[in-house]
Amino acid sequence: MARPTKRRRTNGSIRFKRSKNLYEYRYFVGNKRKSGYAKTKAEADEKLSRALTYVADGIELSHDPTFADYSDSWLEIKESLGNNIAPKTVEKYRHELNRICGYIGSMKLSNIKASHLENAYIDLIMQGLSPTYVRSIATIFSTVWNNAFKKGIVRQNIGDIAERPKTVIRKPEILGIEDMLFLIRESRKVKDGLIIEFILKTGMRGGETLATTWDQIDFGSGSVTVGESKTDAGSYRVIPIDDELLQQLKLRQEEQKSRVDILDPMKKFNSTNLVFCNGAGNVHNMRNIWRDVWNPLKKSLGIDMKMRVHDLRHNCGSYLLHLNVPVPTVSKILGHKTPKTTMEIYAHAIPDDVELVRMAMSKLSINRG
Repeated sequence: MARPTKRRRTNGSIRFKRSKNLYEYRYFVGNKRKSGYAKTKAEADEKLSRALTYVADGIELSHDPTFADYSDSWLEIKESLGNNIAPKTVEKYRHELNRICGYIGSMKLSNIKASHLENAYIDLIMQGLSPTYVRSIATIFSTVWNNAFKKGIVRQNIGDIAERPKTVIRKPEILGIEDMLFLIRESRKVKDGLIIEFILKTGMRGGETLATTWDQIDFGSGSVTVGESKTDAGSYRVIPIDDELLQQLKLRQEEQKSRVDILDPMKKFNSTNLVFCNGAGNVHNMRNIWRDVWNPLKKSLGIDMKMRVHDLRHNCGSYLLHLNVPVPTVSKILGHKTPKTTMEIYAHAIPDDVELVRMAMSKLSINRG
């Protein structure tokens, strides 16, 4: 005798199908019957419960999508809603999700286990990716998975269960003064090498540097005003520029003025007025700077190839503190939220003045009279 229609539509049904040697679970969406298969009765029961949850919530997405499909949908919604997510961040998410999709992208969400993630993380590290970067991939996976967990699409938050690589705090490479001078001299011989000197002497971030326009350079006062930054404290800060760097910037400005757009001579070269535009007059890509300018310089000068362009910013902060420039001043130049942040990063660069300590303590001497 067939089960009553009402009960079947409410609870669904499970049966063992001998022809497939699998358990079949069935349920209704409206007047349409849906079905699926599982290896065990417990698994079929879990999948049926999940499917009924989707039906009750009116979820139209496949009740058990692949991770690639779900992450694509998540990213598309994220991008469409905006939520102040920069295109650069969306591209970062997409790139990192593609990494993990290489391992679990074709798997149904219900089949993904914590062990799949852990094996993927191990393999990515064995391929040469840093533990810190792999942890970043794990973080974006957890964000996507947690979204599915909150919606009831998955029943276990495996992103939190899986072991992640430990973050390795990488110390920046710090050059000596002579090495800095040598780097500046050699960078002037390389096309676009002025970017290297600019970051080293201003402590600006790479993105801030490439977005700088000539309107932000004040040749009269000898300063550059940073545009929008990643922090409120970093935005619109004013950084002094030494005379030698100002002279190099003037030469670059004159060179740009003499250029014409090869593709359209009637069009102004570098119409966006960027200080560091590329050969076509458009915004530079930091990856190209890394490949065409920074890596060749490091190789020719014998600088550790692990040193990043961002380390030039750290060199600026360390150098200023080493010369006893006050911490609050360095904090403002680097765009830190508070001097405490500067101290946490650069405490090693502040010289120990043993004599100053000795003099201070001597004032507590009871026999000084």
